[in-house]
Amino acid sequence: MRSGRTQGPGGGACRASVPGMRAALARRLLATAGLAAAATAWWAAGGRAAAAAPVPRAERAQIEDAFERVFSSTPTSAPERFVQSGSAALEAALQSAITSIVQSDASPPPRLDAAVGAIAPFAPGVARVRFDLVDRYRGGVLRTPFTGAAVEVGGRWTVGWATACFVAETNDATCPTPPPDAAILPLPSTPLDRAPAHTPALGLIFPGALAIAPDGDLLIADSGRDQLLARSPTGALRVVAGTGATGHSGDGGPAIAATLDFRYGPVTIAVAPDGTLYLSQPAAQRIRVIEPDGTISTLPAHLPGLAGLALAPSGTLFAAVGNAIDEITPSGAVSTFAAGRGRRHQLWIGDRDHGYFAPELVALDGMGDVYAFSSSPKYLVEFSPSGTPLRAWTSYDTALATAPDGSIVVGDHGAGLDRVAGGRLTSLVNLLKLPIDGYPSGGAGSGAFQPDGVAVAADGTIDIDTALGNGWTTETAIAAVAPDGHAQILPITTPLLDTLPALGAAGFPTSRYPAPAPARAAGALAACPSSAGLERFDAAARAQAIAAARTIDVSFHTGLLDSDRAWWPGLYGDRLAADYQIGRHAVGSVGPATGDLYAPAVRRACGAALLARSLAVVIHRSAYSFQVSHLYFVDRDGRALLYWQHT
Repeated sequence: MRSGRTQGPGGGACRASVPGMRAALARRLLATAGLAAAATAWWAAGGRAAAAAPVPRAERAQIEDAFERVFSSTPTSAPERFVQSGSAALEAALQSAITSIVQSDASPPPRLDAAVGAIAPFAPGVARVRFDLVDRYRGGVLRTPFTGAAVEVGGRWTVGWATACFVAETNDATCPTPPPDAAILPLPSTPLDRAPAHTPALGLIFPGALAIAPDGDLLIADSGRDQLLARSPTGALRVVAGTGATGHSGDGGPAIAATLDFRYGPVTIAVAPDGTLYLSQPAAQRIRVIEPDGTISTLPAHLPGLAGLALAPSGTLFAAVGNAIDEITPSGAVSTFAAGRGRRHQLWIGDRDHGYFAPELVALDGMGDVYAFSSSPKYLVEFSPSGTPLRAWTSYDTALATAPDGSIVVGDHGAGLDRVAGGRLTSLVNLLKLPIDGYPSGGAGSGAFQPDGVAVAADGTIDIDTALGNGWTTETAIAAVAPDGHAQILPITTPLLDTLPALGAAGFPTSRYPAPAPARAAGALAACPSSAGLERFDAAARAQAIAAARTIDVSFHTGLLDSDRAWWPGLYGDRLAADYQIGRHAVGSVGPATGDLYAPAVRRACGAALLARSLAVVIHRSAYSFQVSHLYFVDRDGRALLYWQHT
């Protein structure tokens, strides 16, 4: 998890504190009157009417004024009402949060301001507002992004009740049950002007290792959901192996019904001329084999410390394991090809000590020399076919691939491509400067294209991928660099859900993962849990839900198995929005879902029966994360499943 502040998928603030919020802020959250009639009618119709026209300039000024007055430490003498449905309970929640902050304030007192960004209509009388809380304190400025709502009450625009509430929750206060007239607030969404950048590879989550199949398709190891995919020249994706759930099962059956585990190390793909595929599985310390007919198995060799692997024309596999490179013959015999020496496992070339040898990536050139990237310290080393180390280069590598001409193409962590040939390492492409057609952010900085995976086609085209969250880019994309230097994005035409488990797929029985139901109200939720098997929480299911909330991981590694099918698109949206995982949290409060902050919106979308069979668990910040979340658990046949989460 990130330290400092971070933005969660719902656009709420996620940070350690809000220095400078004064107790006077809470006293300005005064009670207000009812809702605009037009908005009430819109919700009564199920939210299916067209959204209101863009907010006029004069009304935008009112919204900005309300946000600045509510979320500012500058005193105001006007006793006006700036928060929809403000109440003593809400004021107390804010006061509770602010008191602990004020006690730790430094001198001179920090100053808090609200900076309003994009404003867009959501419904008649309701606008979605992107705003920052800007803390100016001794030593720096801290900006925390939120997405909230403005509500028109009695002809005047006010700060939405839930917006004030989740600001309080960011500071560990428990918000009260919302009053009925707060029900028009929209569900949270990604901030309007800080939405994930246009992502060309919307069918992928975290593409990593690449390889070229004998039929020319591009093989992609998607470590975000433990699946091996193939992209055709048209951009269509098909699943080669993996259900999307983490595990090590399915040997002897079809690879598409097996579980894979792409955690804890670089997953690599080796391709035999007959189409047999080899996958390194560092978590299981095994190598999986996918036959041309689609059957999957596991090699018997146990390889502690397994990372990358490469395949020689003879059929021998070379695997990076711990402080060595092992050879695995077609018969299954394992022997050491090269290893670090001495107690510190250092690599010597002649009389020079290159330091600790910890190979992660392996490749073979056209002469049979073996190349390995060692991670600490970072260097690339070349071995002769007999295992003698020949030379080494200081290099920080993300991928190694053999080109048709026998050279080695190297993915560079510095957003570049290098080539090794004739005993020399040379720069091939600087991806900080190379224009890539269709890639929206190109150039230096967060839009750079770091190659997480590299594969070289028969015509010399180099395929590369990058993913949101790798430290360099705000995008997830696959690109092709032609031999003439022209680069372009390779589109993905298959939606994500088309490559996730189908109804009744292995490990996903319809009794536990039935088809979702459509949401009843537009703009609320994309889908709702099926009513099949839903039960009210009993004591055992309640305890199970609370335990799950403390440890649940909403990444794709385990999220599919922990969540209702209706929420699967949300898992993907969270991945795009913030590279998000819940991790470990402190459970702040547990109660019936009917009293939760977002219960009115969920009721409109999915009906009262879902809330009656759900439990809301509010997660506060902990030593592991600054996220603040509302988790809905539905109880299906006595088992708790995560449905919906907001930060």
